[in-house]
Amino acid sequence: MGLEIDRDLCRNNVMRVVEAVETVNGFVRFDMEDHTKTDATLDIWRAAHDRYAQVGVVIQSALRRSSADVDAITAAGGRVRLCKGAYDEPSGVAYRTKQAVDANYARLMERLPAGGRACRPSATHDPQAHRPRHPRSSRGRGSRATGSSSRCSTASGGTSSGC
Repeated sequence: MGLEIDRDLCRNNVMRVVEAVETVNGFVRFDMEDHTKTDATLDIWRAAHDRYAQVGVVIQSALRRSSADVDAITAAGGRVRLCKGAYDEPSGVAYRTKQAVDANYARLMERLPAGGRACRPSATHDPQAHRPRHPRSSRGRGSRATGSSSRCSTASGGTSSGC
């Protein structure tokens, strides 16, 4: 969309897409790049969300800042798709071990709204991450609020769920 060329160019391109999607009552999800682009991506997401509520954003559980980002996005009524993150990030901004990333993923998943119209969309290659944490829950982590699974296989062999 042009973020590495010019932030305003990217914002203008994104807004054109959002405006087109709005005419068909569609949904747009912003993917996330490495940590150096997180602030700019979230700024553009906020501008798009202010215009049209049917936009969501991907948040990486590997990043240490993600808890605050999830809270801010959900407080604004935004939809978060949680992923673990695939970038080789510095330890100052990211968890470096699989165990730490997995633990943060689980913590963040618990923070996401569940029930009603909300869902917990996620993307991971880890099938364990889609299992319920609480025995009383009959829904998997990536399930829709209705309880039916929305996971699907991705081209790279992982699983993806989303609303």
